[in-house]
Amino acid sequence: IDIQHGEITIATLDCKNNKNIYKIRQKCGMVFQNPNNQFVSSVVKEDIEFSLKNYNIDYDDSTISKALSLVGLENFENRDIYSLSGGQKQRLALAGILCVNPDIIILCGQAASRSKISIETKARNALGRSIDESDEITSNIIVEDGPTAYFSKFPTVEALSHLLHNDIPVELSNNAGEYICNALYYQVMHYYPDIETVFIHFPLYKNQVDNKGIDLDILIKGLEKIIESL
Repeated sequence: IDIQHGEITIATLDCKNNKNIYKIRQKCGMVFQNPNNQFVSSVVKEDIEFSLKNYNIDYDDSTISKALSLVGLENFENRDIYSLSGGQKQRLALAGILCVNPDIIILCGQAASRSKISIETKARNALGRSIDESDEITSNIIVEDGPTAYFSKFPTVEALSHLLHNDIPVELSNNAGEYICNALYYQVMHYYPDIETVFIHFPLYKNQVDNKGIDLDILIKGLEKIIESL
């Protein structure tokens, strides 16, 4: 889609300049809503390897194991991708981005209990339920011998101020939940401490369930402003 007005830059790179396309692709990772549209192999290990080779990154088996472990897919290296569940496929798609060590990771989720965009400032080493999405209550420790919590290195206060200045409902939160959101947030910061990582919880948008919630355009603008604050 051609840019009709204004400008778009990513890491100071002008998106209208075709010479910047390859550099921009090195800076940005993309995860499709339907992960089936982005897999290049039928084997889990080979799909992760494609990301690493595409970025010219030296790797070994531990690199792949680490990325899969982070998203709860330990020992899945030789599994057939198309035998995985929908949730497992989504996590594999995320692992394909995490393995290339991006500079910044913005994780996004939705929480029906939130009335504003919530910028999560920390992740706790606590889990209310097992990571495999079962109903069984398990150990509440995400990483054995890990610290009690990690605080985000992302400029959360600057992002908050930027959204408030643009009249977007936003808050800082110190509770990313007790399940997948918090667990993923904690593990990313634990295994990738040099990456600026933040988790953003979005409330329901209008007409998603009923007429309550926030206009979808406002939520999209909020995410854009968070990125602009970097």
